[in-house]
Amino acid sequence: GLTLMMDTSDTHAVNPHLYPQAVKAVASMIAVNSVARVPVMLVGRKNLPQKTTREVLQFARRNEMTYAHYGIGSNGQLAMEMIKANAGIDKMLGVPYQGGGPAMQAVLAGQVDIAVVPMNAALAQGPNILLLGTVSAQRPEGAKEIPTLKEQGFDVVAVSWTGLFAPSATPANVVAAISRLTKAAVASPEFAKSLAAQGLSPLQLDGSAEFSKFVASESARLGKVIRAANIKVEK
Repeated sequence: GLTLMMDTSDTHAVNPHLYPQAVKAVASMIAVNSVARVPVMLVGRKNLPQKTTREVLQFARRNEMTYAHYGIGSNGQLAMEMIKANAGIDKMLGVPYQGGGPAMQAVLAGQVDIAVVPMNAALAQGPNILLLGTVSAQRPEGAKEIPTLKEQGFDVVAVSWTGLFAPSATPANVVAAISRLTKAAVASPEFAKSLAAQGLSPLQLDGSAEFSKFVASESARLGKVIRAANIKVEK
């Protein structure tokens, strides 16, 4: 019970729907408490003729566009599938890259039209790309001047997250103690400031039970996206 894992929405809410072996691994862990949200942003290549989210997505309804993502089942791919479904786009070519950095480079080089990438990576390239909107429920810290997709008429939220997990045999009193300490740390201004410097924001939940319900709801939500888009890992 002295080993903890800092896991993500990928490991606990996405992978079980793509990899059979992940189901058992996730079931062997206890959700201790949440830590952070990872805001993402829809971006476009700088010389894209369409300059707003609405213009881009309206164009994509009639013309095939390309987007970069950082792997099958990645938040970059799932976010684009949610955007496509919400905007009524039937077809768009997704191009996989080995990580968020290469996906961003593809946008910078004009190899693809658009992508959903971590917010801090997008802001770092500000003048070199089109910052179309954050894919968040509210405007995150560090990007208050950039409207969300929801504000622009597209009801899509695709924020990934991180949290602490422990082995299933960890004593309940140990889980409860670590959960309380985690909650206190996440609530501190110093921690929020540290997260903001990395383009993240605190994800504050009450404790292990609430975090466990959150993980289950996220798994159900993202599993539905995966099935609707027929996303499968090639064998």
